[in-house]
Amino acid sequence: MKCRICGANLTKENADICVECYKKYQEEEDLKKDNNEVYRVSGSFTVGYSIVKHLEIILIIIIAMIGCFVISNISAGICGLGFLIIYLVLMFLNDRLKGKNDRIIFYDTKLMYHTKNILITDDKTIKYTDIVDIKPYQTFKQKIFGRGDLCIYVKGVLPGGSLIGGAQIKDVKNIVKVCEDISQIFNLKRE
Repeated sequence: MKCRICGANLTKENADICVECYKKYQEEEDLKKDNNEVYRVSGSFTVGYSIVKHLEIILIIIIAMIGCFVISNISAGICGLGFLIIYLVLMFLNDRLKGKNDRIIFYDTKLMYHTKNILITDDKTIKYTDIVDIKPYQTFKQKIFGRGDLCIYVKGVLPGGSLIGGAQIKDVKNIVKVCEDISQIFNLKRE
């Protein structure tokens, strides 16, 4: 007989799955049973930071609109104004959705990552043993507003850590304090 999951030859006649597949199944079941929430990290949204974050693109569109009005091409200027309004609405909707819906919940043996924006919804469960590194990143604009991005790197196909299969939360408030809290929790749970 063969294993129903991986197709490996089985030694016992009445067995359905092999030992390796059973171990993976047991690990998944143990992860599902872990419901003790230890820490929660989520993104945030403020209108002021969202405008500053996209300031370069907004300024380029405004300068192009002014240029169209100066050379007496009013229809192109109005088209640019419409484009700017549509861009601002989509930008605010996406930033608000991400700030409201992006979160990482740390449990005793795993973390759950949930992200949602206009087009994509993603849920992942990552075991602590698969995590290689947790790093904060801050741009100049994020430092001014006291925010940052939290990146969780996992074991991957490439040497070192990979963000593919990992998690990233953008615009986390008080990123320095959050990283200190996570490093304390993570070091306790990994030992």
